[in-house]
Amino acid sequence: MPLKQLIPFKLPEVDWTQKPNRREKIIFAVALLIFFSAFVKSCWIPSHSAIGIIQEQMASLEVQKNALAQAANLKPLVTASSGKEFDILEEKKGHLMGSLKDMEQILKQLSDSTLLRGLVIKKSTFSEIEREGEMAKRGVELEVEGSLSSIGHYIEALESLPAPLLIESFSIIPSDDRLLAQIKGNIYGKE
Repeated sequence: MPLKQLIPFKLPEVDWTQKPNRREKIIFAVALLIFFSAFVKSCWIPSHSAIGIIQEQMASLEVQKNALAQAANLKPLVTASSGKEFDILEEKKGHLMGSLKDMEQILKQLSDSTLLRGLVIKKSTFSEIEREGEMAKRGVELEVEGSLSSIGHYIEALESLPAPLLIESFSIIPSDDRLLAQIKGNIYGKE
C-alpha cells in the first residue's frame, strides 16, 4: 500500500521564511525563561553560596593571620643571657623551685596526651643536667604541630609544671594546613 493511501490528508509545506505567530512567540519565550531559570538554579546559585563560604573562611584566616602577626611582635616575658639565668630565678623569692625529681617528671609530662590536646610532637631534645651550686638546669627543645589555639593551650599548660620552664625562644611556622611551633627553654630545679 502506498504512503499516500495511508495518510488521509495532505501535509502543508513548510515555508521557512514565514514569521512566527503570536502563540509561537509566547511558547518560545516561556521555554526560554524555563531554560534560563534552570541555568541560574544549577550554576549561579551554588557558586554564589560557595562564595559566601569562602568569604567566611577568608575572614577566619585573616583573624588567625593577625593573631600570628601579634604573636611574632611580642617580646619574651623573661629574657636571660647565658650565666644570668640563675640570678633571675634567685630574684624570684616567692616562686617555689622544683627538685631534680620534678625535672624528670616534667620530661614525661611534656608528651602527656592530656597536655598535648590535638598537638603532635615532631621533635624533642633534652640536654644533660648542668649544676651550679644548689641549682640545676636542663635544656629543652620541642617542635609541636597543631592549630593556633592548641599551641596556645599547650604553652599555658607549661606554666603548671612542677618545676619552672623558662622559654628562651618561641617561633611559629606555617606547615601545610597546620602550624609548627618551635620552643626552646630550660627547666630549673634544686638539689
